[in-house]
Amino acid sequence: MLFINHFTNENEMKISTNSMLVLKNFSQINNSLFVNESNVLKTMSNSGSIIAVYDSEETFSDFAIYDMNELLSIISLFKLEDIDFDFTSEELIIKAGKNQIKYKYTEADLIPYSDNIKHSDKYKAFSKFNGNFSLSSQEIEKLQKASSIMKLKEMSVTINDDVCKISLNDNDNPLSNNFDLEVPGEGDIEINVNVDNFQLVPGNYDISVANNTLLKFQHTELPLIYFVSALISK
Repeated sequence: MLFINHFTNENEMKISTNSMLVLKNFSQINNSLFVNESNVLKTMSNSGSIIAVYDSEETFSDFAIYDMNELLSIISLFKLEDIDFDFTSEELIIKAGKNQIKYKYTEADLIPYSDNIKHSDKYKAFSKFNGNFSLSSQEIEKLQKASSIMKLKEMSVTINDDVCKISLNDNDNPLSNNFDLEVPGEGDIEINVNVDNFQLVPGNYDISVANNTLLKFQHTELPLIYFVSALISK
């Protein structure tokens, strides 16, 4: 029997379009999600090469979802603005008009990365960088498309004399084609990264490099950051 409550549950909440966009993006990085900070969403790829942190508009209780793609598919059955979410202690209740779905949480210890990024402060406060540059959404999209079309997965970034040179290449193939892009930059860096790790919410990004081993992508419009590990030199 479906029971319709005409009174508003004080625990019910809306999820913003921006937060839903981030959740969909995080599901591409890791299909599981663990939330243990009330206003923070975060994830880590299974390989550990990508960490993402988002300061959300919403306040969440602790919960863990094993299959985010399944949950997002359920949510897509309805218009986001029509949905009320209730994050109870054991399940997520999704209400849309006369429809109600109860979606059970999983155990937090089943989420592979839950012990590695329990607290986001250390990532948001990280500031030991020796190089900086910026990329527009169009430039990032161009790099991603060129990587796919030309089958070039490795990207090298060098900064010298306030010029940042970004090159797509295949270091294992001396006869491979190259794609180059130059933008302003600061510092003195040389780093290689896998373009497949550019699993980013669309937008413009300020990018910082730490010790030629780590890149920090800071979205310029959203409180969203990604940390992407460099490729290890052979």
